[in-house]
Amino acid sequence: MRGHRHHLICGLCRVSRPVDARPVERCVVEVAGERGFSAVEHTVELVGVCASCHAGRPGTSSP
Repeated sequence: MRGHRHHLICGLCRVSRPVDARPVERCVVEVAGERGFSAVEHTVELVGVCASCHAGRPGTSSP
């Protein structure tokens, strides 16, 4: 799918960073194929805490 991208989003500040979509796309094709599906559309949301927000949280250490 041209222009189709996936992003990792910080749940605190909402900054987003693109991620390599190839592993996600391979997984979708594999799972769909195992179940006899084709032409599958999908939505993937990856939410975490970015390095900047993580560094500012009490009780945590920077990655």
